[in-house]
Amino acid sequence: MLENGKVDRKFEQVLSDYRTALHGRPVMEDGGSLVAVSAENQKRLALYFNRLIHWPQSPSLAGPAANPDLDRAEIETAYFKNAPGIVHVDDFLSPAALQEIRQFCLESTIWYRHHHKMGYVGAFMEDGFVSPLLLQIADELWNSFPRIFGAATLRKLWGFKYDSRLSGILVHADFAAVNVNFWVTPDAANRDPQSGGLVVWDKEAPLD
Repeated sequence: MLENGKVDRKFEQVLSDYRTALHGRPVMEDGGSLVAVSAENQKRLALYFNRLIHWPQSPSLAGPAANPDLDRAEIETAYFKNAPGIVHVDDFLSPAALQEIRQFCLESTIWYRHHHKMGYVGAFMEDGFVSPLLLQIADELWNSFPRIFGAATLRKLWGFKYDSRLSGILVHADFAAVNVNFWVTPDAANRDPQSGGLVVWDKEAPLD
C-alpha cells in the first residue's frame, strides 16, 4: 500500500517495525500455531496492530454487480436439485465487482481475527468487512433468487485469507439458512491446479 500511495509514507516505519518483530520467526508448517512476540516488539507494534489504518470505500456500482448473463432460473433449479441445496456458478460477479472485491480484501487492514491455527485470518462486518458494493451484491442476490432466499435477510458478512502453504479452515458447518461463498483468488495465482479452491461438504447442518 506504500507503493501505490494508499497510505502515508510515515508508515514505512510501521513496515520496518513489523519486519523487526518477524525477524527470525520460524515459518509455520501445516497445523502450526501462533508464535509469541517479545514484550519489546509488542510495545513497538501496539499503536497500529489490529488498527483500521486503511479501509477502501468500495462503492456500489452504477451497473449490476452480478453477471447479467446468468441464467437465474437454471441456477435456482440446480440449487434445489442438489440436496441439501448446493450450486456452484463460475463468473457469478461482473468483472468490475470481482476486481473491486479483490482490491478491498487486499488493501483493507481489517483482518483482526488471527487466532487460528491453520494459517488463516478473518474479518467480520463488525471489523469492517462491509461496503456499499458487498451490500449491493447481497441485495441483488435476494432479488434475483427469490425461491432460494425467500424471506431470509442478510445477517452476517465475513471474509477469510489463507496462507497457501497451510491447510486453511477445516470442515465445518456455518449457522445460516443459506450460505453464499465467493472464491476470488485468480486462477493464475494457483501454481498447482490439482489443489486449492473451496471444498463443499454435502451435508445439512443440524438446527442446533
